[in-house]
Amino acid sequence: MNKSPLGKEGQEIETRQRAYYQNLAESEKQWQEQKERLESEKQEKRSLVQIRHLESSRFKHLYNAQETQNKKLKIETELIQLQQEYPEFLRFGIRKALAYFFMLSFFVAVLTINFVLIKQPVEYLASQAFPPGSFTVTLATILLPVVIVLFELGICSQLFSAKMSPFSKNEVQLWQRLANIIVWVTPTMLVGTSVALYSGEDWPPELYDIILLVAMAILAYVTDAGVVYGYDRYQNAFAFFWFRINYLLREQKLKGCKRDFYQKKHQFFCVERDYKQAVNRHNQRFKNQVQFIPINVYFDDVYPQQFSLSGKASNHKLH
Repeated sequence: MNKSPLGKEGQEIETRQRAYYQNLAESEKQWQEQKERLESEKQEKRSLVQIRHLESSRFKHLYNAQETQNKKLKIETELIQLQQEYPEFLRFGIRKALAYFFMLSFFVAVLTINFVLIKQPVEYLASQAFPPGSFTVTLATILLPVVIVLFELGICSQLFSAKMSPFSKNEVQLWQRLANIIVWVTPTMLVGTSVALYSGEDWPPELYDIILLVAMAILAYVTDAGVVYGYDRYQNAFAFFWFRINYLLREQKLKGCKRDFYQKKHQFFCVERDYKQAVNRHNQRFKNQVQFIPINVYFDDVYPQQFSLSGKASNHKLH
């Protein structure tokens, strides 16, 4: 039975339609594959960028942790040196601490008494060279008591150093004479100024003025003699408080440095863990494999001399 021309044309149209839809399906499949491939490449690049970032972050956190540990070890070494140099100040009783405290209190009292006692002599002497009531006179009144005490301490320091030397007998005698002379400076200033002020119509002074002047001169001598002849005790008191302040400051600094070190060490190990997980995920999902090279580092928190870097990551390119 012969097919009609219409039937033949219908078959051709149907064949063309099937071919068209087949080509369309193949094109759509290719487009979908290309889209998936591009998305996969995009994800792979994103994964590589993340791995590179984590890889560089490892070294940054490792450097920060090591730098902080070096600071911690430096402070610990300074504390050990302080303990070795001043063992007598490391353990002390309340009596010893009170004795040093009263020595410093005595030093402050000497400055205050000197300021009160020689205020009038200093104003009188400064007024001879500068206008009375000027800023220079006021400044001299404030500074001169401090300068006198510092000068006394300087002489006592030289005397103390000379006594420590076995070959300086003449030097000891020289500084001892100067120390004996310096204690009379303030009383002499008081007496001389009083004589100058009471000369003229007010001379002779009243009995109570003389008694007051003698008492002030004795007080000035006693306070200055306490500074000059008690230098070694002042030195110990200043050294004690200097040691305690430095030791406590370093202890507080060490506590903060330890907290910072443990935090940075934790950050390093977290980044190392994240880096390893990122490499494993990448190798499971993509064909291009990435080599994981760990950083084996030993952080010792107790003994400084045992710190060591047991492994070093080599520079490598991600494939």
